[in-house]
Order: sequence, then structure tokens, then C-alpha cells
Amino acid sequence: VIPLAIEAALRPGRTFTVNGTDFDTRDGTAVRDYVHVTDLARAHVLAGEKLLRDPGVHVYNLGTGTGTTVNELVDAVSRASGTLLPVAYGPRRAGD
Repeated sequence: VIPLAIEAALRPGRTFTVNGTDFDTRDGTAVRDYVHVTDLARAHVLAGEKLLRDPGVHVYNLGTGTGTTVNELVDAVSRASGTLLPVAYGPRRAGD
């Protein structure tokens, strides 16, 4: 979702679609805990190393512990890009 928002901010004529505005959240949009891909990759390596040392089933949750709404993401991308992100609001995606 982050690359789509950045693309909409930087490419004229692109619009970012926010799917769902009726969630039980602070602004009605979905909340996600965004994790950088490098952190996720490192966690996979560490989990693999742990499995080699200690075989069995291990459960790990990876996150920042801070939820960000899609509208907050839109605001952050707008601030970072110095442009007003063009936004369209649509229905929730299936499964949300």
C-alpha cells in the first residue's frame, strides 16, 4: 500500500484508493502495523537460525506495536512528498 500511495503522490494523474471508511478506528479507515521489508527479512533469518539451534515449533509476531490508519499514511506521504495526495474512497476489500 505504501508504494501505491507514493506512486499516486509522484505521478500526475494517479489516484490512491482508500478501501473502506467504516472501520471501527479513529478515522474510519483500516489500521495496519507497517514494517520495513529489511526488518522483516532480518526476522526471517533470525527465526531460521533459531530453528537450526532449537528444532520445533516457534511462533513469532513481528511489528512495531503502533497501528497507523490508511488516512494517516496518506497524510504522511503527502507531507513527505510535498504534494497533496489525490485520494478516492471506495468500499472495503473482500476479507477486510
